[in-house]
Parts: sequence; C-alpha cells; structure tokens
Amino acid sequence: MPGVAPMRENFLRLVVAHGVLALASGFAYWSRPGALGSRVHMPRRAYALFLILQTFVAYAPYIISGVYSCSLLLARERKATLAFIGYAVGAGIIADCLYLNLLGVNAPPLLVSVVLTIALIAAARFCSARWRNDVSQWDGFD
Repeated sequence: MPGVAPMRENFLRLVVAHGVLALASGFAYWSRPGALGSRVHMPRRAYALFLILQTFVAYAPYIISGVYSCSLLLARERKATLAFIGYAVGAGIIADCLYLNLLGVNAPPLLVSVVLTIALIAAARFCSARWRNDVSQWDGFD
C-alpha cells in the first residue's frame, strides 16, 4: 500500500515530538520556584502520589494532544504534521516560560496546562483543515 509509509512517518513524528515536549515540560514544571516545597505533614505514600499527580499536570496536555493529533493528522500530508509540530514547539516553549515564571506572569500551572491543551487541539484542527489529502485527489488542484 502506498499510503502506509507516510502514515507511519507521521505517527512517529507526532509521538516523538509529544514525548520530547512532555519531558521538557515536566522538567520545567519541577524547576519552577517553590515546586519542591516541604510537606512535612504528609505520609510518604501520600507525598509520592501528590508528586505523581502534580507531574501529570505538566504531561496531560501532551498526552491529550498526542491522542487527538494522531487521529486527525495521521493520514494528512507531511506539511500538516510538520506545521503542527512547529506550532506545538512554540506553544510548549511559551508554556515552559510560564511554568518557570520567566515572562513576569504568575500563572497557576493548572491554568497553563488547560490553555496549552486547548491551543494544541486548535492547532491540530487548523493543520488538519489546512492541509487535507482528499482535496487534491478529487478536483485536480494542488
């Protein structure tokens, strides 16, 4: 099948990009000022669960976006996947700057994650609508 190799390449591009961005976001989340404040009154297991849930705040936008963008952009042109990855990198850098409070805005991490998730879903929808595979096959225009 001629369409299987580009689909596999798009899938690998999206998975690797989301994985790298999630790791960078997790690192930025835990590098922010006051991230590892002392919680002396918590039992060890509760503290471990607390750390896992807090890390999920940084990873969740990329998990949700990864699942959503793979369903939308898998069969699209390579341009759509690359444009989405470029947008995701830019949005990820801005989110990491907000986690680290480098922009002078003291935004709550949960709010940053929600806005990042919405932005990544909107970017996936835009790239899917902008570079559609089926249009060039039916009307002869590129």
